[in-house]
Amino acid sequence: MNIPITAKIRCPFFLSVKNNLLCCEGYIDNTCMTTKFSDEKSKKDYIKNHCFRCDGGGCTFAENLYKKYKAIEEKEDMEREKRAREKLKKTG
Repeated sequence: MNIPITAKIRCPFFLSVKNNLLCCEGYIDNTCMTTKFSDEKSKKDYIKNHCFRCDGGGCTFAENLYKKYKAIEEKEDMEREKRAREKLKKTG
C-alpha cells in the first residue's frame, strides 16, 4: 500500500503541498507561507526531515510559530493572573 506523503506529516503548521510548493501557516494571522522547491526530491527530503516531526525538526517557520503561540499563551496567563488578583482584592 502506497501511503501519501501528506498522511505522515505531523507538523501542526502544515497546510498543503502541491507540485513543488509547500504551504504552511503564516506568521501573520490568516496567511500562508509558501516555499517553492526546485525539484520533487528537494521537496520530499525537506518534508521528511522537518514536516514528519511534530516539533518542526529545526524548521525556521515552525520555530517562529511556536514562539508566537508561546508568547500569546504567556500574555493570556498574565492577564488571567491579573484578573484573579483584582477579584481577590475586591472580595478580601
